[in-house]
Amino acid sequence: SGKVEKSFDFAGRLRTYLDFHSEYNTGESEWKGYFDLTLRPREDKYYILGIVTDPLGSVRTTETTINGVTEIKDEVESRIEFTAQFAKRFDNVALRIGLMENTFGLGADYFFNDEKGRMKFDVWDFSADEAGADDAHARIGLDYRFFKFFFVSGGIDNLFNSNRRGVYVGGGLKFEDEDFKYLMGSAPSISLK
Repeated sequence: SGKVEKSFDFAGRLRTYLDFHSEYNTGESEWKGYFDLTLRPREDKYYILGIVTDPLGSVRTTETTINGVTEIKDEVESRIEFTAQFAKRFDNVALRIGLMENTFGLGADYFFNDEKGRMKFDVWDFSADEAGADDAHARIGLDYRFFKFFFVSGGIDNLFNSNRRGVYVGGGLKFEDEDFKYLMGSAPSISLK
């Protein structure tokens, strides 16, 4: 049938990438962990779905008054955050838009040296909801792939918030997973007709 052929055609051209990495931020003295799944149906567009473990994810403020003395205490809690972005590629430049660590965000990437290197700029959390933030969260960085799957990353995090600004360094694995796309292609489809 035509639906089956289209499904296998889509699965055949879909490229899927898995990315596992962590980064240490000197400004926060904390590690952050990332898992991303990139679905690339065409060379010029892709979707990124991700999970982030953020040690400084949210702040709970408690105010206690004892004998007329008020004490305000901020308790920082870690949390799991989600990413869901759409990316459009123009030659060596990609523009991204969507959910970044639970808030709206924008990003841009410049790829070089046969895709081994990537300069990136991201900005999100425009309402400054993160712990200790007065402005949006912005970062600029560089990823560089060594060997086939391993990459290192580094850059400056929280450019607009001087009290949380820091250098980050990290690394991880990124690879194409041929099997995952066939799982996507064999998943049942839902018709909205």
